[in-house]
Order: sequence, then C-alpha cells, then structure tokens
Amino acid sequence: MMLDKIFNQLNNQTNSNGDSHSLNHYDIPHITNANDLNEWEDTIKDSSYLSKIAQQLSLMGGHSISETVRKLMQRLFSDTFLVDYSFIGFKGKKTFSNLRSCDLIKLAVRKVPLFQNASDNEIEKPLKSFMAQASARLKFKTKVIPSTNSENTDSEKDL
Repeated sequence: MMLDKIFNQLNNQTNSNGDSHSLNHYDIPHITNANDLNEWEDTIKDSSYLSKIAQQLSLMGGHSISETVRKLMQRLFSDTFLVDYSFIGFKGKKTFSNLRSCDLIKLAVRKVPLFQNASDNEIEKPLKSFMAQASARLKFKTKVIPSTNSENTDSEKDL
C-alpha cells in the first residue's frame, strides 16, 4: 500500500507539467563531465525510476553480455569522461563501481531475458575492459580524423 502511494507520487511529479511523461532516449543523458554525472546520479537515486530506466536501456540488447555492456556504456558515457575512471579506482582514477550508474548497467543487463541470471562477475569483466580501453579509443579517434584530412589535401594537390 505504501509502495502504491510512492508510485502515485512519482507519477504525479513526472506529470506535473501537464504532458504525459514516457521514458524515451531524451531522458537518458550522454555523460561527458562531472556535472552531468552528479545530475544523473541524483536522478537515478529513486529505485523505481532506476528500474524504469534499466528496462528502457535493456531494449538496446545484444547477442552477448559484453556486447550489451558495450552498447550501454557507449550510450551513457563519453570516452573523454571514462578516461578518468576505473572500475575500482586503480592508478589514482575515480571509482566507477561505487556509482549508482554501475548498478544501472548491471540491472539493465539482467533485464535482457538472455542474461537475467548473469553474475556480477560476468557483467563486470566486460565493463572493466570497456573502461580500460577508453584512452585507446580516444587516441584512435584523434589519429583517424587528421589522417583522413591529410589524405584529402594530398589528393587535392594531384588534381
């Protein structure tokens, strides 16, 4: 009964502006800095909202746990943000495992029917790997963009 009251209050708060509030991709930010993270962490403190967001994110799916984790992390976080984090705060980085966002990733993976019985370890392994590769992905992106531009200028010279 108390739970019903909480759900009703949450629905009234989200619908207070007069239009119906449905979860869509606009409700889930792409976190690029500490301010974005703090706002997002405050938003997902509520367990019922966290569950709704996890359900929405689970629709991204994947054929494996690692593919699902990758898709979720790419959707939620920029590589420029992730370079400052590691799963347990190794090498003086900030700790990702303490964040509510980490709980969200695990919950979203488990809401995919194929992975409903996935252990923390099965989810954390690809999560740690994805985070550890953030700086390499950034380096790759910066190398690809300038080399593409220089190739265009060289071919333009030949014309």
